[in-house]
Amino acid sequence: MSEQNERMKELEKLVKQGNKVLETACQSSNPNAAPEVKEEKFHAFRIASLSWLSLVFNNDHICSQSFKNEVTHATVARTKRALGILEAAKTELNSNWLPTTKSSLARDILSSMLHHAQREYEENHLQAAAILCGAVTDELLRRICLKAKISLVNDQLQGKPAAKKALQLTGEAYKKKAFDRTTNKQFIACIELATEQTQTNPPKPEGKKIGQAITTLQKIMPALPL
Repeated sequence: MSEQNERMKELEKLVKQGNKVLETACQSSNPNAAPEVKEEKFHAFRIASLSWLSLVFNNDHICSQSFKNEVTHATVARTKRALGILEAAKTELNSNWLPTTKSSLARDILSSMLHHAQREYEENHLQAAAILCGAVTDELLRRICLKAKISLVNDQLQGKPAAKKALQLTGEAYKKKAFDRTTNKQFIACIELATEQTQTNPPKPEGKKIGQAITTLQKIMPALPL
């Protein structure tokens, strides 16, 4: 199956999820308010759709931006708006541009982020370099999981849908053999390094570890299934 067909199937699942959200429609307790939908189902649909749009089209694409800015409240009208945006995404998927350029564009963006991390490292801005490595790792894992058909969302975490953290994604991707044991360990090291530096009182960054993380990501990224 081509990547374009895979993405179309994923989109169809999102549309079905959105239609199921609409099935929960009910009138608000406030007679002057817009009809509502079940909040938990709406937000699970919103998170899954935003993740998919971001990974397939990137954050700056009009579909991603429109969804983020306009699909904000658990109402019937906002859910219908979401489905309209996904229909526009379907038109984009049917074009020849997406399947031929999306993967290379993603690699270019992530490579640019790593170059930025390298500059920060060379200028001894070690905390910034570590955090950038964490951002690249997180995005790589989200893309790998999407391609491997691994959900990016915990549907019911403490009663609310929430995006999965990087450590959970790398564990699930490794179990599904999206990459080998060595790559899994490398991802974990990058995640832990970045997590340390986002704490309120982070430890002093270790330059050697950060340099190794940048080099590791630069080496493994070309072979990863994005």
